[in-house]
Formats: sequence, structure tokens, C-alpha cells
Amino acid sequence: MKKIIKNAIILLTFIWPVFSISQVIVTPKISATHNHYYWNIESQTGIENPQEWTWGVGAVARLPLHKKLYGLLSFNIYPFGLKYVDESFGADVPNFIETTSTDIFDVKLGLDYKLYPKTLLGVGIEMEQYFNSKLTTSLSTVRDRNFLNQKYFGAEISLTQWIGKVEISADVFIGLHEGGIGSSFRPSDGTLLFYNHKKLQIGIGIPIDLK
Repeated sequence: MKKIIKNAIILLTFIWPVFSISQVIVTPKISATHNHYYWNIESQTGIENPQEWTWGVGAVARLPLHKKLYGLLSFNIYPFGLKYVDESFGADVPNFIETTSTDIFDVKLGLDYKLYPKTLLGVGIEMEQYFNSKLTTSLSTVRDRNFLNQKYFGAEISLTQWIGKVEISADVFIGLHEGGIGSSFRPSDGTLLFYNHKKLQIGIGIPIDLK
């Protein structure tokens, strides 16, 4: 966690002087994110629809680069984290429940192009940071296994519409990563293992001009 805070401070140190001398549009927003993972199990069917909807809060900062082009920096945090439950039961298999949980935030760096006076089309690269991740197994006893903090990257395309004083956005994210090699049920190196992540995020906020 200390490393995450340190990286965030370094990033703000470089970016804040640019924002402080420029006209920047900052949009605090709330969002609902629909997630689709292929998660954690290498040789089995996998958990493909865990906790599909997640709530997030964040902000988007846009810096005018040209008449129709903005540089963009955004972040989202997810106060409720993510949780995935896998239940197994049957005549030949002991009943047990495995719950994978993690906290997450993401940061996006990209460009927005003004298609119309109040419509923006954006592209960017997004980093997802997973932390406080663990696997809880409930069989005869409850057992926890903690995972390492991890970063993953993906490409994102967004469409933003300004309606009066309100900004509505839709973002599609596709992960550009694959999980490492582990055993059938447990990655051997302590990493939170999944093979792809796609998400659709719907957000609403109020743009604020900073001059």
C-alpha cells in the first residue's frame, strides 16, 4: 500500500504544475461497472460471471491540447471492492465454498476527440491495481490465503455526452493480459490469477472548469 501511495504522489508531482497553469475541465463522477472475468482456475470451467455490477467513484481531468482534442487523466476507486464465489458440491465432492475478494482502483491516460460540440470520443490505456486480495476457503474450517498486490493494463474506448451541466459517459475496457501458470486451483507464486477482464462502465458527473 505504501508503494501505491508513493507512486500516486510522484504522478501528481509531475502532472499538477501542468494543470495549475492551464484551463482544465475536472468532472467528479459516480459509475456503475459491469464486469466479466475468466477467473482464477486454469483447467476447470472457471468463474465467468462474478459480482457483475460494481459501484465506483472518481474524477476525470481534461486538458485542452487543440481546438477539438483533449488530453485525459482519470481515476476510479471501488469502495465495495470485488468478490467472486465458487461453490462445489456433489456425491463425490466435499461441499465447499471458495470466495475470492479484492480491493481495486484504476487510472486511465488517454485522448478525447470532440466529434460534435457536446460529444467526445476517447481512447486510452488503463491500469488496474488490485490489492488486499485473498481467497477464503470454507470446508470443515475457514482458511484464508492472501495474494500479492498486482497491476494489469488494458485498452479503453469511451463515449461522453455533455447535457447541460451534466456529463454522461460509457466506457468499454478490454484487458491486455493473461494470467500466469499455476496449478489447477492455486497459482504457485501467490498472484491473483485471471485470464481476461472486460467491463462496461456507465458514469455520470458534473464538469467543473478550472481557469
